[in-house]
Amino acid sequence: MRYRGWPRVGRLACLLFLLALSARPVLAEVSVYRDQPRFWVAVSAAQTTLDFGRLDASPLTLGLRVGGMMDDTFGTELRLARGIVADRDERVAGTASARRDDSLDHLASVLVLARLPLAEGVYARAVAGLSDAQIRTRLRRCNGGACRSDTERNDDTSLSWGLGGYWQPQPSLALSVEFMRYLDRDTVTLDAVELAAVFLF
Repeated sequence: MRYRGWPRVGRLACLLFLLALSARPVLAEVSVYRDQPRFWVAVSAAQTTLDFGRLDASPLTLGLRVGGMMDDTFGTELRLARGIVADRDERVAGTASARRDDSLDHLASVLVLARLPLAEGVYARAVAGLSDAQIRTRLRRCNGGACRSDTERNDDTSLSWGLGGYWQPQPSLALSVEFMRYLDRDTVTLDAVELAAVFLF
């Protein structure tokens, strides 16, 4: 069941995060990336949730990220992802059966990010931007031994936002965890809990 309050809560949280950045004078003294790598490539894995209103699906995705910092606080990131394991729903009634497989053909995002240092090597992060996703649904229906298969592809573009944490144990390596809302449309929402290994240079 879709919770309509999430977009409002998420956008408010991102706004409060950005306000906190501007309100902390200590940031003028703390250099998060000074004399450190400012560009990165990351590999991510995500448990996504597709909410179609009356139907839900949870395909797994694998993604690639490329990004860089504009200064010590703000940066940009490009993300590409693709489904690797579809979510399957199969039902049987007598001699009839139906199978539905939902997955992501692709997910592409352009994001602006802001980071807030919490402790040595630990940061909070907020992201916002634009995402485009193509959702693939494969349907197979059988009745009395006769089967029919169909494939549907739907493209959606939406504003995106997310909140997460970032741990950098070494100058060239970091780990991140995030909650993202990539799509927020009337017909579908796409959420993800993501883990990423980040390689900085």
